[in-house]
Amino acid sequence: MKYINYILNDKPINPDQIGVIGIPVAVVALPVMTVLLFGAGLMDGLRYHKLRYHRRQRVLRKKRYARHVLASLGHEVTRDKVMMLIAA
Repeated sequence: MKYINYILNDKPINPDQIGVIGIPVAVVALPVMTVLLFGAGLMDGLRYHKLRYHRRQRVLRKKRYARHVLASLGHEVTRDKVMMLIAA
């Protein structure tokens, strides 16, 4: 959650230093912060799904490579042999 942490923890505001002018500013800032947090959550979610996709592709690429190695050596390609080759 890179972007959400940046928005929430970058520069926290001390409520004792705000004063009377903080009320109108807070009324405007609350919807803006809500939109920014929603956008940050959306970006973090997309980054997470992209990471999962690339990790899955890496696993599939390793399996495909193991199948091709077994086939090029003239061995029967089975799930057990592919898993054994990946584990080695």
